[in-house]
Amino acid sequence: MARIPQKPEPAVLLHENVTLMEMDRPGQMEELRALPAFRAALVKVLDPCTVVLDGRHLSELMASLRKHGHHPRILSEDMGE
Repeated sequence: MARIPQKPEPAVLLHENVTLMEMDRPGQMEELRALPAFRAALVKVLDPCTVVLDGRHLSELMASLRKHGHHPRILSEDMGE
């Protein structure tokens, strides 16, 4: 079976409207991975304290985080921050 050659990755990749989550300490990532809502929203781990999330899952993730005692600060352009 012939393999279809993959396109090379672009030298620069720009993502618009990305949701980032930053954590205080690397250990929090493992705690959050226990939550199904976090795993559903997770797109990519950038480093031990920063992840990219799928914004379509944010309401479920926020509810789950609050249920488990996490109260993230939300920064957005709409809020002037």
